[in-house]
Parts: sequence; C-alpha cells; structure tokens
Amino acid sequence: MRKNLPKDVTNAKLKRGELSAKSCNDITVCKWKDKRDVLVISNKHQLQLVNVRNRNGKVSLKPNIVADYNLGMSGIDRGDQMVSYYSCLRKTLRWHKKLALHIFEVYLQNAHRLLRLKDRASKIRLLKFREDFVKYLTGLNCGPQLCEAPGP
Repeated sequence: MRKNLPKDVTNAKLKRGELSAKSCNDITVCKWKDKRDVLVISNKHQLQLVNVRNRNGKVSLKPNIVADYNLGMSGIDRGDQMVSYYSCLRKTLRWHKKLALHIFEVYLQNAHRLLRLKDRASKIRLLKFREDFVKYLTGLNCGPQLCEAPGP
C-alpha cells in the first residue's frame, strides 16, 4: 500500500457494495468493493454515492469518484485494448522505439476507426486494414480502400 494513507481505510475488509472513506484538507481517500477492492484518492471530489446502470440495466450505488473515473477511462481502455491485439512491440526494443511504434499503432487504430465511421458499410477488420496498409507502403498489390485517390 501507499505511504501515509489512513490504515483504517486501506486495511478495511469490505463486502461487495460497501465502502470506507476519509477526507482531510480536500483530499478524499476511498476504498470500495465491487468484484475487487478499489482504492482511490482524489483532490477533486467530495464523497457521494451515485446511481449507476450496468450493462444489464441494473442500478447500483457507486462512489462518485469511481463513476467519474470510469466515464473518463472507458474510451482510453477500449483504444488500448484495440491497439494491443496486433502489437509490434518486443522486449528487445529500446524505450524510444517502443514509444514510436506504440504511437504509430494508435494512429493505425484511429485511421481504421475513422474509415469505419466514414463508410458505415465497410466491414474491414483491423488486421486486414493493417495488412492493406503495409502492402500500400511497400507498393505491393493492395485493396481499393487504401489505394484510391482521395476525392475532391
């Protein structure tokens, strides 16, 4: 655990849906149990419970700190998940090369998503899109999606 956190909050044994929290000087430390323990620290939030719907439409109470985090992170987590499917990163690469490759993979994933948004009828999969892009870069025979000249 982290230093200087209230031990009664961090060591609390909770059942699902229960929480333990303390606030001091506009800093809130909250431990909440969902499937697992969730420990959050915020200098933005005062602790409140909010109603949240899950995927099945069931309403449950959740600390506002966790609800706000989930709202902000859902798109980022999904993007990271999509990038990780066909990652080029290897342990032998130095950090700056890994960073450059990761940025490039994010660009490819975003380009694929933009293509799907622009042309709703396009059902091209991410792997096929990546393969076509490599063929386009190498000058090999490629599909019509990537080789067409842009319109006016």
